[in-house]
Amino acid sequence: MSEFKRCVINEGIHPVLIPFFKNRGIKTCDALFKILHPDIAQLHSPFLMKDMDRAVVRLKKAISHKEKILVYGDYDVDGITSTALLLRMLKELGNEALYYIPNRIEDGYGMNTEGIKYAKEKGIDLIITVDCGIKAIEQIKYAHSLGIDVVITDHHLPGDKLPPAEAILNPHRNNDDYPFKELSGVGVAFKFLQGVFGAKRQESLLWNLDLVALGTLADLVYLNDENRIFVKFGLRILEKGKNIGLYALKEQIKLLSRKITEDSIAFELAPRLNSAGRLGEAEAGVKLLVTDDIKMGRKLVSKIETMNLTRKKIQNRMVSEAINIIRMNIEPTNVVYSRDWHRGVMGIVASRLVEEFNEPFVVFAVDRDTAYGSGRSVDPINIMDILDESKELFLKYGGHPQACGITIEKDKLPEFSKRFTQGVQKRLNNASYSHGRKNAKIDNELVLTDIDDKFINSLEILSPFGEGFSPPVFLMKDVKICGDKNPVVCQENRKIKVNRFSIKNIPKNRNINIIGHIDLSREPVFRIINFW
Repeated sequence: MSEFKRCVINEGIHPVLIPFFKNRGIKTCDALFKILHPDIAQLHSPFLMKDMDRAVVRLKKAISHKEKILVYGDYDVDGITSTALLLRMLKELGNEALYYIPNRIEDGYGMNTEGIKYAKEKGIDLIITVDCGIKAIEQIKYAHSLGIDVVITDHHLPGDKLPPAEAILNPHRNNDDYPFKELSGVGVAFKFLQGVFGAKRQESLLWNLDLVALGTLADLVYLNDENRIFVKFGLRILEKGKNIGLYALKEQIKLLSRKITEDSIAFELAPRLNSAGRLGEAEAGVKLLVTDDIKMGRKLVSKIETMNLTRKKIQNRMVSEAINIIRMNIEPTNVVYSRDWHRGVMGIVASRLVEEFNEPFVVFAVDRDTAYGSGRSVDPINIMDILDESKELFLKYGGHPQACGITIEKDKLPEFSKRFTQGVQKRLNNASYSHGRKNAKIDNELVLTDIDDKFINSLEILSPFGEGFSPPVFLMKDVKICGDKNPVVCQENRKIKVNRFSIKNIPKNRNINIIGHIDLSREPVFRIINFW
């Protein structure tokens, strides 16, 4: 037995999961220990990030001189949680900061002059951006012309030139030696606050890791290194219910008595918070996350729930129309657009197309002469690399390897569609993807007798799962789908519940092979990815 296998066994992990580690690049006992035992002490020093000292000095000056601060955020969950985190912690430091969230429909992504004018009207001395600002060169020049300083915290990829801000915190900067590059926007904001609070004053900051976990999981960044620590501890804090607004949201969707997992965020909490931003009312999400009044929290949750239902109706129509466009095209296309689509839900529609076809897609809503798009990708394809090949076509674009936003003139859509689709198809072929088919790398073969208490406990220890640390994928041979109202996977005298939505086209009561993973968010459920 190898030393690594011995380490896995000694940690109490079920043997059927040993190949999982190898397939995730975890091959040493030290790497295994860090995965199984994440610890706050493993977080890197924030001062390893370029400009951290300058950013901390500027904020401490603003606090000591009682300057007026504005947090300039973004309308998605990463931006909303980043904004709320800064507001809550600045309040602890004695500064009642204001905030500004651009309207997704009217303003689009990023800093704009209206937000800076608002800051001037309110007498703001310092703007701190969260989850945006890395390409806002002209906007920050404008802020300076009005006598306003700017500190940027962002995780999106920088352009060729950086804005003239007082400090720029972004691990993707050239010559930045920060050891972990895959932070979310709220992750960068947290590192900034770590620097401000110092090593001896971390407790109140750590109690806000529920916000960091929310933004990190919602933004689909890689779930390793610091992100794994944020999410592991953030989920525990989320269960304890310290944040009044999140308590009200959990109460509404009956999460108070259930174990909260990464799937609880991905499928229940994040979509509701996102719905406010998608429909142009992201401020409702920020207000919810900073309120200390349960009555106000419940009122905001009711408003957000109504917006979420509206978002679902719009989204379902757009997804159906987009799938029809793709299937009716004679040639492959990875770009779809329409004048009748809502700008606020393009990202989630792009995500649904990725789930349906297992390829990157960009979805555009056309408004007069301009098209506003949102894209999503599949690992290992970096969507920004494809966009960079056509950057001269765009009015504005930005993002990270798995998601992007684009503004383009309507007349240039056909050319971009052609180039993007060619870029996608070339990479899909190189990555050995097959068109339109869901593929998964199998970690091991599983029989139902393997699913015992030790196996379930092992999965719980390995969680959370996410981008770059996907859940173990199993092949189960010669099983049947049994039952109508409550379908289960049957094998000999054993059974496990199966996700109802994953068996739509699967024949029942016939021996088949299935590939999938086990979801523990409520009880063990097998989610089928493919079958034959």
